[in-house]
Amino acid sequence: MIVQEHNNSKLKFISSVPDNFSEKNEYGIVIMMHGYGASMHDLVSIAQAINEKDFIYIFPNAPIEMNVGFYQKGYAWFPSKQLIIMKVLYF
Repeated sequence: MIVQEHNNSKLKFISSVPDNFSEKNEYGIVIMMHGYGASMHDLVSIAQAINEKDFIYIFPNAPIEMNVGFYQKGYAWFPSKQLIIMKVLYF
């Protein structure tokens, strides 16, 4: 599979297309969204493992950056209630 990262849009994403991709063919599209604290990179290897037929896979990255510990970044799709409460109490 051919994997490409796209950083030029408001919502960063990774696309994965079949090695034999042709614009003349039709393909199903599978959008895989990561969980809280993860990133678009976490699911890319799954596409190769489950791709029995030729599909196009899209892995969007959530827009809210967060620190998940040990100097690692994760991402969230919406603010957590805990973060909102902490901001109200401490800022």
